[in-house]
Parts: sequence; C-alpha cells; structure tokens
Amino acid sequence: MAEWPLMGHRHEFSLVRTAILDHRGVLITGPSGVGRTTLAMMGAEVAEDAGMAVVRVAGTEVWRSLPFGAFASVLPPDPGGDREGREHHVALLGHYARSLVDGAGGRPLMVCVDDAQLLDVASAMLVHQLARTRAATILATALSKGHRGPPPPPP
Repeated sequence: MAEWPLMGHRHEFSLVRTAILDHRGVLITGPSGVGRTTLAMMGAEVAEDAGMAVVRVAGTEVWRSLPFGAFASVLPPDPGGDREGREHHVALLGHYARSLVDGAGGRPLMVCVDDAQLLDVASAMLVHQLARTRAATILATALSKGHRGPPPPPP
C-alpha cells in the first residue's frame, strides 16, 4: 500500500481498514477539509490490496441533475433507451447493479463514493440497493450534519 499522510487519523484509518476487510460499509463524515477524501482513498487502496474490485464515483453539483450521473463513467448505456416510467427505472436500477457486480469479475465489489451528500437520487438508490443486498461493500464520504448546501438525497 502506498504511504498516505494520515494527518492524525491513525485510529480512524484502523477502523476503516477493519470494516473494509470485514466487508462492512463505512461512512466517513466531518466538516470540509478534515481529510474525508484522503481517508477514503486509503480505504480504497486497502480494498484493492485485498483483491476487491473498486468502483470510484463522486457526487457533484453538476451531475446531481442527471439520473445515475455520479455513475455515468462506469455504467453501460441504458438498454431501454430513454423510456420513462417507474417500471423502467426499477429495471434499470437492477440492470446497473448487476452490471457493477458482473464487472467485478467474481471478486468482492467495493463502491467508493466521495461527497455522497451530492449524489443524484438515482445514484443514491443504486448505492442503497448495492448495500442493502450486500452485493457491494460501500465506502462513502459526506459532509457532517449542519453543512451548507442542498440536502442529501433520501436514500
């Protein structure tokens, strides 16, 4: 593993490392500038070193207006085109979850989400689905409560 600056967060890194190796999810919260992203990057390296497939995404203001925007660079095209309707969105959610799991090639999957509070609702639903079904270990960062900005998506 590369040497990353721990910036006084050795205990937190130990907790993150243990959770990842036990295939449990991790949510790293705190105010801006405390090292949430660095800690998550270190966690992603732990997962890769342990043989896990790691998918990295980030919530952003720009992608927040597009369904599955945070995952745009790692998901295949929508197989149904631009169909609308609840049934299509549920099927698409399942299709994308399977696509991520299949992309891991039989290895355990970890999805690393930076700035989860900025995910679009569809991306948040995908992360929730992967966590709830235990199809992936989730490592996410988010600003702590009381931050300024839009509220996080419901999932």
